Amino acid sequence: MACTGTRLTDAAWGRGNGFPAIGLALTLSEFPKSHPDYEHLLHDFQAHMAALAKYQDRDGLWHNVIDYPGAYPEFTATAMIGFSMLRGVRSGWLPSAQYRPIVDKAWRAVLARAGSQGSIVDACESTTRQKTVEDYVHRAAIVGRDPRSGAMVLLFAMEMAGLN
Repeated sequence: MACTGTRLTDAAWGRGNGFPAIGLALTLSEFPKSHPDYEHLLHDFQAHMAALAKYQDRDGLWHNVIDYPGAYPEFTATAMIGFSMLRGVRSGWLPSAQYRPIVDKAWRAVLARAGSQGSIVDACESTTRQKTVEDYVHRAAIVGRDPRSGAMVLLFAMEMAGLN
């Protein structure tokens, strides 16, 4: 199984990987380095980012099911993973030479799919757990406004600007 697919379905859902990526990045940002669990959290973050890096497509996107052929490119997961990798690079947890090109490609992909009036292209609907991989694959892609996706791209944009 790729990345952190759920045990219920073994689907490596894009957002389902984005949430722990962000959670680990934000936790590591505040977690005391002297704490005995810091190295464990750092290792988990690095392993997760390494697993995800392999699945970025040629356009810079991750898909609504990360490792499933035919799953559509997904806006929100791309913003979430891009933010997390950039935080990792800026914090010294990930090697810049390896991850910065991945982040930059993700940023270009997000910019190409976000309109100046808040519309986005291909954000996965809803965030509830599904019963089968096919249920994840066949979720509708939102074209228009989506507050969840908008929030994730703003988080990514703030990190790109060095404001976090």
